[in-house]
Amino acid sequence: MKRDHFVYLVEDAAGVLLYIGLTINPRQRRASHQSASPWFREMARTRMIGPLPGDAAADLESVLILKLGPRHNKRRCSPRRRGAFADWGDLLMRELERYESPKDWVDRCAEVVARAKSEREAQPAS
Repeated sequence: MKRDHFVYLVEDAAGVLLYIGLTINPRQRRASHQSASPWFREMARTRMIGPLPGDAAADLESVLILKLGPRHNKRRCSPRRRGAFADWGDLLMRELERYESPKDWVDRCAEVVARAKSEREAQPAS
């Protein structure tokens, strides 16, 4: 059984981006951050994008980390190149070049995700 994935963005009260992550269980991941992440006390808001297929969610997380540079993400990763979403990271990077505000990037990502999912679903099965 394939599981849906979510990309989440954590902000402080001033709207500063603290962390971007990927999870299949938002509630459990929040509890994990609460016990292990020093920045958890700063958290005021979490934005979720999804549900998404795992490979698409992983690429979205990577692109957002690269573009937005959240304060507490330790790794800076590049989009993966595998599966049905092999061009996903490139598509997102091209789309996001047009926007200046991080909030605009997140909103645009949600639109790109929806479009990519509907295009993928419309493709005939091989």
